[in-house]
Amino acid sequence: MRRAWALVVLLGCARGPGRPALLTHDNPEVAAAQPDAQDLATRTALHAVVTAAGTLYWRLPGPDGPRCEPWQIEPDPGDPTRGQIGHRDGPLHFRFAYRLIDDQLQLAAPVRERELPPAPGAVGVASLALPCVFSGMSFAPDDSSDARRLLLIGRERWFIDPERCAAADPDGALRSIGELRPIGCASALADPATRTQPDDPGPPGPAAARLARTRRLWLLRRRGDRSVCEPWQHEPADPLRGTLSHAERDEPRSLAYGYAIAGDSLTLLGPHEFRRQRKPPGELTRAGGCLISRSLRLQRDALVFGDDHWYLRRRACEQALRAGSTPQPDPDCGAAPLSEAQAQSEAN
Repeated sequence: MRRAWALVVLLGCARGPGRPALLTHDNPEVAAAQPDAQDLATRTALHAVVTAAGTLYWRLPGPDGPRCEPWQIEPDPGDPTRGQIGHRDGPLHFRFAYRLIDDQLQLAAPVRERELPPAPGAVGVASLALPCVFSGMSFAPDDSSDARRLLLIGRERWFIDPERCAAADPDGALRSIGELRPIGCASALADPATRTQPDDPGPPGPAAARLARTRRLWLLRRRGDRSVCEPWQHEPADPLRGTLSHAERDEPRSLAYGYAIAGDSLTLLGPHEFRRQRKPPGELTRAGGCLISRSLRLQRDALVFGDDHWYLRRRACEQALRAGSTPQPDPDCGAAPLSEAQAQSEAN
């Protein structure tokens, strides 16, 4: 049994002139990666671990804090610079395809497999292929004859050994000895609910049908020093997929997420930020490949995504704001986002 996740996302789905294409693992336009600031000892150790089919450790964010998760390297017999890297968690098996290029680890093609109880005539594994969207930045100049610039930037923290992983700087501001930040889409498997979603989620519920008929939602958010009810536009691609986006009124900036519905849950992909620049003129995109799965429920005046209320009417959002409801943060898997200063310096 194999189920491919047909999620049409995102940078191409967010409508607008000059929007860059999706930074997928097979995108032929992907041309540059930010050099990984590894010391010589770390680079040497990485090559040794890969050659010996050893283990790397992912400092995986979680609700109870990060944990160090072992991932086994399985090199291609004919080429040790590429292969698969996998992790087992009971009946669940996770894996990425990897390549080692210029001392940098690149991850792609995230897959989850579930061992099935043996039965006569049954296949023993259910496989779920997840979308792979690179984290990074893209600058699309206004002059279409100029080349678009892409820069892939690793967000996730991996380590050569478990001791350095456990002792690493908690917020990731400092690069630790033995730390790797692979480029690619490790964040596709960073969310526990996305990892453990059912193989057969069943038919969509009433919340999905209500979302399909909705063209605008209001989200209660904290922006700067105040709480606001933000209008988010909904563009459905079909009854189970679409895009949610918000454009700032006073800033040349917009945010967008792709989504897919499976049964009574919804998975967001993103966030993706689009920002207009004057010098040089064009649009800067910061792309995140995070997948976040939460339950989706229908209430009288809102769709409830996990603990986040997506209000169907502005009045309902404003009533919740006056009643003291707590604004929710923009969904993210927890890896450190690209800073504005970094984005500006790397794009220029």
